[in-house]
Amino acid sequence: MNLQEILMRKGFTQAEIAREVGVSESKISRLLTGKIKNPPIAILSKIASLAGCEIGDVLKEFCNRNAE
Repeated sequence: MNLQEILMRKGFTQAEIAREVGVSESKISRLLTGKIKNPPIAILSKIASLAGCEIGDVLKEFCNRNAE
């Protein structure tokens, strides 16, 4: 299960994630779909907190995406 699936299962919409993280909904969409290659750690940390996982798990997902 990827990060986006985890957040959606917890009931978060992209608009809610954006509001909680403090960025635009567009940025969240691009981030969760892998269109942003090097997101700031502060944003990833906030998203990890919402997802209930560790920042390392989120970083691993982004590193794996960028390796493809």
